[in-house]
Amino acid sequence: MIGITTPFFIVDQYNFQVPSDYVGVPEERSATGGPLGHFVVYAGKNLDLIRVPTSRPKVIPTYCRPLTTAPIRIHGTVANLYQCSEGGDQTSVLLDAGHELLVWRQDGVTCEVSFHGHSQVNQDLDVAVARGTRMIYPSRS
Repeated sequence: MIGITTPFFIVDQYNFQVPSDYVGVPEERSATGGPLGHFVVYAGKNLDLIRVPTSRPKVIPTYCRPLTTAPIRIHGTVANLYQCSEGGDQTSVLLDAGHELLVWRQDGVTCEVSFHGHSQVNQDLDVAVARGTRMIYPSRS
């Protein structure tokens, strides 16, 4: 799914219960009949979300556009917020299609959080989840 040459971390949670006025996956309903929630958290040193091989890996899908926001700081580094189109395209993986995407680098690792649906709530959730994460380093024996 993701073009990665080194180990990476991913959580892809789909179809969870959300409030009735939540903006999530359009035209789909959760198992309970309400709106459908979907979020993704992933991280890796060499993330490459482009399906077509290039000379340089790209961590932002080509169907995502930067949003102009006040500076966002996550664990001491600046994060960037993107809005990703629903349709995606054929050159990037579709993991973030229709999502609000937050991206930052920490200790040489690219970290990304995204929630499906375009809303301020989902942008705020991106920031809250990112700030709630902690880098865990492998023990060296």
